[in-house]
This record gives sequence, structure tokens and C-alpha cells, in this order.
Amino acid sequence: MSVSVNSNKTNVKLNNSSERNSFANTVVLPMTTSLALSSTCKNQFDKVFIKLIKKTALPDKETESLQGAIKKTLETSGLNKKGVKLLRTDEFLSFETLNNKKALEELRDAIKNGKGYKFLSRLFPDKYKQALDNGFDIAIKTRLIECIEGVNAFFCKQKNLIVAPEKSLQGIIFHEMGHALNANGNLKALGKLYPLGRVLPVVTLLSSLILNRKKDDKKVSSDNKKADLKKTFVKHAPKIAFLSCLPILLEEAIASLRGQKMANELIKKGELAKKLGRNVAKCNALGFSTYLAFAASGALGVKLALAMQNRIQGTKKDAETACDKMSAMKLKAHQG
Repeated sequence: MSVSVNSNKTNVKLNNSSERNSFANTVVLPMTTSLALSSTCKNQFDKVFIKLIKKTALPDKETESLQGAIKKTLETSGLNKKGVKLLRTDEFLSFETLNNKKALEELRDAIKNGKGYKFLSRLFPDKYKQALDNGFDIAIKTRLIECIEGVNAFFCKQKNLIVAPEKSLQGIIFHEMGHALNANGNLKALGKLYPLGRVLPVVTLLSSLILNRKKDDKKVSSDNKKADLKKTFVKHAPKIAFLSCLPILLEEAIASLRGQKMANELIKKGELAKKLGRNVAKCNALGFSTYLAFAASGALGVKLALAMQNRIQGTKKDAETACDKMSAMKLKAHQG
């Protein structure tokens, strides 16, 4: 006698289990959650960084002294000959009559809302302005706003230009001069690899989640070597995500080391006070720590995403086991 057991409740549970194991729940959900958490961690660290970096602002006399040292370094390092220029915030904002907070807020809002092209076109060449008009100006706009607020400085390769606030972050200009040396020297290739440091961690996250998905026994590959490679990749995915940020970490580390070397040379010559040299070192360390935080948050994000995926897939396995036990019990009761 053949007996078939078909419980509606059992089918519902199995269907719910199948939904839990969908691509959306086992890949998309952990990935988006991970990216959101990583971004939150990085943002929180940046807030701490901004508070610390603001404390590096120097009195007027020391600012003037450091500005003289920076000008001297641009000449002795050969950056001036290579066309590198230093543009301070107040210099490129002067034509906007920013003598009051209201005007400053208006410009900041204009840049955020994408209406700052008139302002930006004076700072960048026509070819780059076209790129700005096509919507590729998000990073530049963000940096400009941070410069206006006195919490960031940056080197623009397209213009061969170092942009920095006038009375704050003077020490970090040496780091930006390090970037200028990299871009105009023998490390141009490293600069071209820089964007990969932002893309590869996301690729690692997605790849690890796809490879770690549990499949039905019938679909499992019999290739043990391939399976072992997948397990190894998933196991070390957080480390791989961190190492994939190496293009960024190397560029930033070398820029900091070169900047510090230039500052140390001035100290040896007596052209820069040791106190100001310590300020440069502190700015370099704080600046590099933000990129270490970026790499660490990416690695942590991969680890959390895999843990979340395993939890979801573990719930699926438990649900199927419970359903199988329920079916077996009902079959036994029916036979009895």
C-alpha cells in the first residue's frame, strides 16, 4: 500500500524556506546591509577625524611661518617646474564675496545642489568643465565643500593643483605635495590603480556571497578542488577585501612619507620649527588613518555579510529538517 502525505502547513513552511534562500535574501540583503553598516562606520570615524584635525589649526604667526616653508618646498622639490600650483580656499573664493556666513552657506548649497558650475568652471579647464556638466563632479564638489569648511585639502590631477584652506590644515599640504610628486614622477601608474581600491572590495563582497550560497544536494558539484577553492576564498574574503584596498593605502602612505620627508629636510636646515614639524606629522597620521578605517570597514562589512548569510541559510536548513520530521511523524501515524 502506498501512502502520500501532503500537508498544507508543511508546504507553506517549505515555500517560506525556499523564499528565505532566494538570491535576494541570501545575497542582495546581506550585501546592502553590509555596505550600509560599513558606510556608517566610516562616516562615524570621519566625524572623529574632523574633530581631531580641527585641533591642528595653528595661530597666525605659526601659520605664516608654515606657509613660507610650504612655498620653499614647492620650489626645492621641483614641483613648481612641473606646473604644480597651490590654491588656497580664500583665493579661489575671493570673487564670490565670501566675507560673511550667509554668502558661504549660499555657495555651499549651490555646490551641493549642482548649481556651482559657474564657480567650478573658473577653477577647472574647459574640458574638465564638460565632465562636470555631465555629472562626474560629485567627488570634486564634496572636497570643495570640505575645503570651504576647513576640514579637507586635496590634489587635483586634472589641474595639477593643490587646494587647501587658508588657516587650517596647513600641515596636511605636505601630504598633498607628496601626491603631486607621485602624479608627476615615477608613480603615475599607482594613481591610475587608485580607483580599483574602491571597486575591488565591493567585488570581493559580492563574489564571496555568491560562492557561499547553499545549493540543493542534487546541484552540488562533484569537483572537490573547485569546492575547496570556493571555501578558501570565502574563508579569507575579509582579508582579501582589506588587501584589495592596497592601491589606495600605498598611494596615501607614499604621499605621507614623501610629505614628511620634505618637512624633515626643512627642519634639518632650520627653516621649519620642530613644533610645526610635529604638526605636519600629526596631520599625516590622521589623514592616513582615515584610509585605514576605509579598508578595515570594508573587511568588517564582508565578515558581517557572510555571517548574516549563514544565519539566513542556517534558518532554512533548520526549517527543512523540521518539515521532514513532521512529514515522517505524520506518515508513521498514518501507517499505524
